[in-house]
Amino acid sequence: MQKSDLELSDEALLDSLSLIENGELTRAAVLLFHHNPEKYIFGAFVKVGYFESDADLIYQDEFHGSLITVADEIVGTIYRKYFKGIISYEGILRVTNYPVPRPALREAIFNAIVHRDYTSGVPIQIKIYPDSVTIYNDGRLPENWTVADLLTKHRSRPYNPKIASTFFRAGFIEIWGRGIERITTACKEAGKREPLFEAKPSEIAVTFFMDGKSTMTDHEADHDTVHDTVHETRQERRMRELVEYCATARSRDEMMAFLGIANRGHFRSAYLKPLLQTSELKMTLPDKPSSHNQKYVQA
Repeated sequence: MQKSDLELSDEALLDSLSLIENGELTRAAVLLFHHNPEKYIFGAFVKVGYFESDADLIYQDEFHGSLITVADEIVGTIYRKYFKGIISYEGILRVTNYPVPRPALREAIFNAIVHRDYTSGVPIQIKIYPDSVTIYNDGRLPENWTVADLLTKHRSRPYNPKIASTFFRAGFIEIWGRGIERITTACKEAGKREPLFEAKPSEIAVTFFMDGKSTMTDHEADHDTVHDTVHETRQERRMRELVEYCATARSRDEMMAFLGIANRGHFRSAYLKPLLQTSELKMTLPDKPSSHNQKYVQA
């Protein structure tokens, strides 16, 4: 960086970032640098909440302000307030293991900010459960793309190119289309399950599963013994109990009631799909997966 770069006026800096058009600030400029972008763009903030179940919100935070300043604040708050790490030692080196690897969650949150549809008026929502974290983001995949395309090697195609470019110049992200690969690699290297990516017409979600070498939140720790936290996570225990419950064929509603879960999407992604994929459960009507009479039983 040259001394002259530090002497640039605000207008010259915004112009160099292509954030001024026809003498007017762009929407991206307001989102990136205005201290209160919600004054002009409704819903331009991020909500984080800790849920004991879908019906039980325990505490929450909202992050308002310029995207360039709140992005790292969100990540920092989650790891300070919502997660609790286990401390271990490798020789004399102290190591803290968290429920979700920080590089993976940070990349996912920054991706949500960069790719969000800011015309929807719906904030980014990060829901933290005792056994999972889901980031919900109003946005859409590039035309004719599926989740499968997202998970393969691809060029960078940001939904908001100017926000992406500014985040890149600030050193926050890369722009090589490697975000998903970085997320999954970070999870694998930490011994965690790969996250689940889901795309709907106007919403993209990524779910991280809190298993492996970590604890949950302080609230969760109050409900589990140290032995359970280290050797069997709450989600693993609940999945095992669910399989035992399904010694007799059960409907989806019965299974959700047993776990105390009201959100069908969360139940499907965090419990039902994994248990079907590992063949611990099977459908009673495998040829009619969407049948109203479908039940699930131990395999």
